[in-house]
Amino acid sequence: MQKLSFKITLCVLLIGIAISSLFLYKSLLVKKNDSLGTITIVLEDIDKKVLSEKQFDFVEEDTLFGILINNYQVRYEDSMYGKVIYDIDDIKTDFTKTYISIYVNNIYSQVGISSIPLIDGDLILFREEAIW
Repeated sequence: MQKLSFKITLCVLLIGIAISSLFLYKSLLVKKNDSLGTITIVLEDIDKKVLSEKQFDFVEEDTLFGILINNYQVRYEDSMYGKVIYDIDDIKTDFTKTYISIYVNNIYSQVGISSIPLIDGDLILFREEAIW
């Protein structure tokens, strides 16, 4: 009888350890995939009227372009200089009279969308602008 109760106790203990290990593993996995931060994306038309303002959490694997194409209707083209964005939702350009400029924290970006890192708290502004 004592052997049976010992075996039952041992089995319950091992099952408890297994379940605890599973929860601990899942907890660590969730922490690894937690957001690294949040960015705000603003879309403005040529008259500087805000058409959209949304916040997005991001993880290490995310890119600005990836967030853009996953959350907006985007028309773009790959060129020898990188990605050329023609349209984002209601902003429609032809890249001869107007184009979409990118501002990071209100500073005109000197690099294209593929080279802009995601940093917690950044404000990314896509604005339609006239080509001179």
